[in-house]
Order: sequence, then structure tokens, then C-alpha cells
Amino acid sequence: MNYEKIYENLVNDRKIRNKEKLKGMETHHILPKHAGGDDSEENLVNLTYREHTLAHRLLYKIHGRDGDYLAYRLMSGLCEDRLFELFYRDWE
Repeated sequence: MNYEKIYENLVNDRKIRNKEKLKGMETHHILPKHAGGDDSEENLVNLTYREHTLAHRLLYKIHGRDGDYLAYRLMSGLCEDRLFELFYRDWE
């Protein structure tokens, strides 16, 4: 399965359709901050909660980064908030 293509299609489609952040949508960093991403407009896209969770799962499948795996697990309810906070505090 081509996870990169799926991720690219998700991000590109949502960048076109979701210019405004509607109720229930979340801002996703296309290149996550833990991987060197920033808060520039080009690096942000509005996703639903389900799409946001999927995006981090796809990023983990593509790159194998711990940060994406933890983000996916937290968003899926499979990880304790405290573990996530301990892991991410170094990137803030």
C-alpha cells in the first residue's frame, strides 16, 4: 500500500476544500513540529478529528517516527496523556 500517496491526497484535498477551520476541525502540521515543521500557513491544514488521527497513523507508516506513533495512539485513546506530554515537552 502506498501510504505516502494516501497522505499526500488527504492533505492536498483538504487544503483545497477546508480553507476555513470549521467547528470540530483541528489544525494539523503537514510536517509535524517534532520532525522540524513550523507554524507557517503552507505547513498547516484543517482536518476532522478522524482525518487528523489517520494523518498521524499514515505519517508513522511512512517514516516510523515515535512522535507520529504517540500522536496516533493518543488520538485513538490508546495512550495516556501523561506519556504524550513527557515525550513532547522537548519540542515546545
